[in-house]
Amino acid sequence: MRKQLLIVLLGVVMTVSGVLSGPAYTALAAEESGTGEQTEAAVEPAAEAETPAEDPQGTAPAENAEPVETAAPAEAEETGAESSGDAVTMEPALQVAEADPAAEAVPAADGNAELTADALQTYESAADMIAEEELAEDGTEQLMAAKQGLVTTGSRTVYYKAGGKMAASEFITVSGKLYYFDKSGASVKGKWITVKGKWYHFDKNGAALKGWTTNKNGTYYFADNYAMVTGFRYIGSKQYYFGSNGKMTVGWQTINGFRYYMDSKGVIAKGFRTIKGRTYYFYPKTSGKKYAGTMAKGWLNLNGKTYYMDNDGSQTTGWKTVSGKKYYFNKKGEMVRGWQTIGGKTCYFNKQGRFVVSCKKTAASVARINFIESVAQYCSKYGPKYGIKCYSAVIAQAILESGWGKSRLSAKYHNYFGLKCGSKWKGKAVSMRTGEEYDGRRVTVSAYFRVFPNREQGIKGYFDFINTARYSNLKGVTSPKTYLSRIKADGYATSSDYVSSNMSLVNSYGLKAYDPY
Repeated sequence: MRKQLLIVLLGVVMTVSGVLSGPAYTALAAEESGTGEQTEAAVEPAAEAETPAEDPQGTAPAENAEPVETAAPAEAEETGAESSGDAVTMEPALQVAEADPAAEAVPAADGNAELTADALQTYESAADMIAEEELAEDGTEQLMAAKQGLVTTGSRTVYYKAGGKMAASEFITVSGKLYYFDKSGASVKGKWITVKGKWYHFDKNGAALKGWTTNKNGTYYFADNYAMVTGFRYIGSKQYYFGSNGKMTVGWQTINGFRYYMDSKGVIAKGFRTIKGRTYYFYPKTSGKKYAGTMAKGWLNLNGKTYYMDNDGSQTTGWKTVSGKKYYFNKKGEMVRGWQTIGGKTCYFNKQGRFVVSCKKTAASVARINFIESVAQYCSKYGPKYGIKCYSAVIAQAILESGWGKSRLSAKYHNYFGLKCGSKWKGKAVSMRTGEEYDGRRVTVSAYFRVFPNREQGIKGYFDFINTARYSNLKGVTSPKTYLSRIKADGYATSSDYVSSNMSLVNSYGLKAYDPY
């Protein structure tokens, strides 16, 4: 376009000076137009190219502005210029003017031949000016070609993809950093945003945060995909909990009905932990309904030790009554068993850790405790099979009927309950004299009693004996007094003080400690 303007200008100047007119001017114009159209199509930028998409002076581009691609001038390769800034030349037009021999032969219109030199000088000045403008345009094209990737103008940063298309409403990773460009194409900076239900946070330069970050509101963690973490999360070998707002929690927390404790660094406590002078236990891993990190309550068995954690989760020490049974826990919170000296007194705790009796530890007391434990052992084995739950009453009966297992019937024949043969007994029998009470009078009679091979069979024989319709009212009974009253009424014993004598044993030796409830 500018070359055509130059030709017109040359024609006007030279016509005025009389140098070029008529057919010569027409020929020059025709010859130039043959190449002029091709040159215009190659070098004329798009309409917006006059104002580059990125102002070199720092003016921010309009919202959603598309970058303009500008083609390089067609003559750039033909001139052999050393730099792209020198790629524009007016030589073809000048050659046309110099090649026309009629150019100097035509006299000036006013007879002043010197005007021809002035006209040529004017032409050359105009050519130089247009060449400089085209050189500037060529620099703009290079700037536009370089506009790819992150481009910052003022406080606004955009991203141009290959081909010049600006990113919008999408994530872009640049040099290992993640950016998000909103619908206007601007990079989000120093803000929280949510994309497809996930939260992200970007620093002042627009890079998405990853890993740990702390601000005035709290501490947060962003996963490898840059999304903010919520809920339970293992980071390395440590477990944390982040609220629905992403903030890391510390201290005591109740989550889904379970209690947790997070230290000052947010790490969820595991195992035993002493907090403000009180000891708690938090499950180290999930097992069934015991979830990792949750506070333990109630009975706790660890490595052969038994502990009891109160309702607030704190570990019990000293005496503790649980469901009517007494226990003792040492300074470490471990439940004690067997013979113990507590507060200067000797006490016995059964295998379940329940307190049985306080007495001096002598050969006689040890023998009695051993007898109780032996009978209790088989009560636990056979009682459930027959629906019997009141072991304390059964143990008392064995003590009373056998004289602590020392009577001849029990010591030799393992009959600990004075069980008579009856018509249905098919095993061995032994005839012995025994005392009974009738109408308030005690008498001695001879009777046949069942014989058992050992203590276990002797205890099992008791449950077989009462496993009839006659004694069916004993099943499920948990009160020892009720149990003893019913079995006497069913005809098992004749002594008027049978119930009270057995209850005295129950209470004196803490036999309720052996009941399974």
